[in-house]
Amino acid sequence: MSTHKAILLHSREEPHKLETVPRPVAQTGEAVVRILAADIVPYMSQVLDGTRPYPLSLPMAPSNTAIGRIHEVGPDAVELTPGQLVYCDITIRARDNPSNLFPLNEQLLVSEMEYPLSDLCLMPVCLVPFGGLSEVDVKLGETVIVASATGRYGGAAVAVVLAMGATVVAAGRNQHALDSLAAMYASTRPLRTIRLTEDVSQNTANFKKAVRNPQGADVYIDFSPPEAANGLLLTSAIVALRPFGRCVIMGGSLGNIDVPYLEVMFKSLRLQGRFMYDRQHTLRLISMVESGLLRLGAAIGINQVEEFGLESIDEALQAAGRLTGWGSHVVLKP
Repeated sequence: MSTHKAILLHSREEPHKLETVPRPVAQTGEAVVRILAADIVPYMSQVLDGTRPYPLSLPMAPSNTAIGRIHEVGPDAVELTPGQLVYCDITIRARDNPSNLFPLNEQLLVSEMEYPLSDLCLMPVCLVPFGGLSEVDVKLGETVIVASATGRYGGAAVAVVLAMGATVVAAGRNQHALDSLAAMYASTRPLRTIRLTEDVSQNTANFKKAVRNPQGADVYIDFSPPEAANGLLLTSAIVALRPFGRCVIMGGSLGNIDVPYLEVMFKSLRLQGRFMYDRQHTLRLISMVESGLLRLGAAIGINQVEEFGLESIDEALQAAGRLTGWGSHVVLKP
């Protein structure tokens, strides 16, 4: 029987272990993928130890969205073939089409565009904000406020908004990170930055000034972190939206939403939550990367990449928990 190595979590009361397990065999409607590189989210260790009480079906081999190569396909396979480079999406929803594998143009991405696998692992990071931005239909020439823009998903949102042909107002508390964003896009893309304060009125005034449109911004995408439980950032940005503006909420705030009621009603604003993304978003983002509209790696500010093997999973989890801001990236390469 063929085997492979995997990290297994049997219980949240016990540490995960590197084990040798039987290799699965592809049945009808299935494919076996050899994982080449996988992105590690900063909070993965909290998911594994139960600090973040995600519902897990144990025992399991925890993982994340990854880049892999098809090893074997089921007898009914039409599009997938052994040896094919694929994007493996971790987000699985109930649907008639069970496939969560997306073929990648290896000749273009790896041979011609010279992306290393670690750069391709940035696609799931960019996909999260792309799901929200697509949901509120960001258009060419619009202005989008991104806050906080200096974190993992906020920084990705900046790159995605610019690739979609819109202007970015990037807001955050880390002035050095904001300056890095401004310098990177200074000569190529329309981006303006503002530093957030604890004053709602001051933040709103700064948003309106940066938008440079008396009507306000078209879209606000919210990535409030868990510690931002008071909703003040959301209030500031909503007031800075134009009539019929759109707000999409994608952060991790643990508090309740407190918004200016009359502002939302009189301006006919649209407020919407969005979790992750759908299959059509994945297909569109892959096309954006393969066409060169959305670049990856150093071109969007990733200047520190740390790679680990399976035997160093604990070190990888620690690095991911430490390198949470935009500009750093941790990849597991079995």
